[in-house]
Amino acid sequence: MGSDTVIPGLGGFVCVRQGINLDYSFQLAIESLLKVCEQVVCCNSDSSDGTTEELQRMAEKEPRIKLINWEWKNPKGVSHHAWIEWLNYARKHLDTPMSIYLDADEVLDDRPECYTALQEAVAQKKSLRVDRLNLYKSPELLIPFDKCCGKWVVRVGPTEYESVSDQPVHKGEYQIVDEAAKEPRVKIWHLGFLRDQKAFYRKARAVFSMWEGELRDQRLIAAEEANKPVWEAENEWINDLVPHNEGYYPKAVKKWLEDRGHLIIE
Repeated sequence: MGSDTVIPGLGGFVCVRQGINLDYSFQLAIESLLKVCEQVVCCNSDSSDGTTEELQRMAEKEPRIKLINWEWKNPKGVSHHAWIEWLNYARKHLDTPMSIYLDADEVLDDRPECYTALQEAVAQKKSLRVDRLNLYKSPELLIPFDKCCGKWVVRVGPTEYESVSDQPVHKGEYQIVDEAAKEPRVKIWHLGFLRDQKAFYRKARAVFSMWEGELRDQRLIAAEEANKPVWEAENEWINDLVPHNEGYYPKAVKKWLEDRGHLIIE
């Protein structure tokens, strides 16, 4: 897809903090949104590791990028609530009637059917629950459905609707969730579990600090102490990983994975 695939009325946003130190694929997330979005809001949060400067360089080259900052107040033990606040701060800076967001370790699929489905959603002002491919251990394996993190996630909808995290919600709590239709043609590549090993544990500590106040998962603590990749940490579903048989990876995703030592079998 190229500039001719930009969908009028669709904007995107990505939130990131310490993206370089924690090995987020935030550049790829932004670039994948630019393929389909009229505007992309990049919401930094007081990064001090070079992420701020990288975002500034990207914004200087691409006028559709709108760079903003969410003040980092070092939230601790607040579950997902600070994340929702951050998401919606970014969303409110969009100027488009429809929106899509990605986590900073995700990449939007680049196949024509994905573009077509997004185009239809914008034309009909529909909310979508999209297919997230949660890669784990290798590019050919996925986390089982409903384990560890969500597979079907609500990421597309009218910009006026409040955005949500991937945490379970109750009916009537969020309009975008109540109206979301499952759309398998729109896929998101979740790369976070295949990031650099040491960066993964740094990221885990940062996230758990926000969610729980500190990292308390003994499986991760023991794996880090033993210098193991995250997928060697003990969990109840490690033997139930789902084969990823599509045989397709966006070019940028493939390079990102190979740069981190993950062999893709053709």
